[in-house]
This record gives sequence, structure tokens and C-alpha cells, in this order.
Amino acid sequence: MKNLLYIITIFLFAACGASTKTLKPVSQAYEVTEDKQVLDLIAPYKAQFEAEMSEVVGVTAYELLKQKPEGKLNNFLADAVLQACQNLNKNPIDFCVLNYGGIRLPALPEGNISKSMIYELLPFDNYMVVLNMTPEMLQQLFDHIVAKGAGWPISKQVHFKLDSVNQQASNIKINNEDIGSKQNYQVLMPDYIANGGDDCRMLKSIPQHNLNILIRDAMLSYLKINKDTIAPNLEKRMYYE
Repeated sequence: MKNLLYIITIFLFAACGASTKTLKPVSQAYEVTEDKQVLDLIAPYKAQFEAEMSEVVGVTAYELLKQKPEGKLNNFLADAVLQACQNLNKNPIDFCVLNYGGIRLPALPEGNISKSMIYELLPFDNYMVVLNMTPEMLQQLFDHIVAKGAGWPISKQVHFKLDSVNQQASNIKINNEDIGSKQNYQVLMPDYIANGGDDCRMLKSIPQHNLNILIRDAMLSYLKINKDTIAPNLEKRMYYE
């Protein structure tokens, strides 16, 4: 039982010649009681929802931290989302990049990972899209990541050096080849950044292929298929020298 205070303010204007009457605000305290019938009605659905969200969907070998310039949680997310989406695109996807701010937990704990943790980790309803990008476009994106302080999850196909002074990415390798070895790259990312979010205005004009899967659902899809213990490593995907 909770006491809630409702303040009801009523202004009454009654035209009677030139006179106007105003009723002053009146405050009343109301008691709100729980409706047992309603509680009984929703109880089965509540129990079902709580059971579903507490389901263990993965197991980590150790704590996975969100870090800059590179983190084990960052690496795991990019690799997992890429693997889940790879077969949804007509052409092979070269790599995946996510934005640092889209990761909403500082870490995943060692041991069991529940579905509710994945919802907390990736709470936004962002769809995964593929952009066809030239080497020049990629250089702009990587330079932007450097300017943002690095840390953006990027899949294992990509490695580059961070020059924080000049805010540039250098020594860029994609699938162990220098950037520019291909004319175009198929890049997987959330529609949030593809639409210019996180100051990625350079991406807004690039056509998108929407894979119609949310980033959270891609992660859950990966975990449903891959039952191995989660144990990502740091691999100098982004590094200072």
C-alpha cells in the first residue's frame, strides 16, 4: 500500500457580467491499494518473463572488461556480431565495427552470463547494416575512431596504429593486407552510426543494406549456436607505439 499525493489544480472562470470567480487549488491525499485480481492475472506472465531473462546463454572464462584502446569485451562483441551476421549478407563481410558508447556495461563477469545481462549490455534497438566503403571512406572512419579516443569494438580482421597527436590511424591492415588492396570493403555496423550517430557524419551519404537483425539479437543468436567458453584475447587491433 502506498500513499500518493495528487495535487489537483482547477481554474474556474465564470463569466457573469464583468466579474470572474477563481477556485483555489485543492490538495488531497489518496490511498492506492493493490488489485489482487490484476496481480493474479499477470503473475504467470511475470514468472515466465523472469525465467526467460534469467536463462544462462553463455559462460566466460574470466571477467571481460570494456576498455580503451582495446578490451576483451570489445573484441568479443565485434567478433560475435560479425559471425552472427556473416550469412545474412549477399557478399562476404570484411569486418565489423561498433561504437564504444553502445556498450552499456563496464564488464561481463566471470562465469555464467544470463540473457538479462545481454539486454543490459546492448539495450538499444539498433539494426545491423552493411556499407560498401572505399579505402578513403575507411580512413576517415578510422581517423574518427582515433579522435574519439579509440576503444570502438572492431573485429579481428582489422589492426591499426593510433596516432593521438595527429588524430590519425596508420599501418592499417584488413585481413592481413594493407588498406587499399581492395577497391571496396563490406563493413558491418549498427544503423545508429551509419546514420551519423556518434559524430559519424561522413557515413550518412553511404547506401545501407539493412540485415533486419538487432545488434542484441545478433549477439543472442551467436551465443545460441556457440557453446564454447568465452575467452577472447587482446590482439593489438588498435594500439599505440
